[in-house]
Amino acid sequence: MKAPHPAPAPGHPSIDFVVDGHRADLVEVSGSHALLHCSLSLKPDQRVRVVLKVDGTVIRAHARVTAAKFEMPKEGPRYRVELAFEGDTSAIEKLVAERP
Repeated sequence: MKAPHPAPAPGHPSIDFVVDGHRADLVEVSGSHALLHCSLSLKPDQRVRVVLKVDGTVIRAHARVTAAKFEMPKEGPRYRVELAFEGDTSAIEKLVAERP
């Protein structure tokens, strides 16, 4: 398994990440896990549907919340969430491998 990729540097394509229909800010992603910030209240062991979009490619997957923590930064309330992708993750692994 490759190491997680941090958020992209300027000039690199970003990954749009949607959890159960709500946009989330991706912090790190690997072929099996993701770390993100979102306004949606999520709880550990909750199952969610995710959509990853990058450069016209759309990947739909299921994931399980492995950790969720409420935070209150200056920008406003959010949850710091760790997800574990479930099922066939080959498309996600390929997407992560192709990122610079």
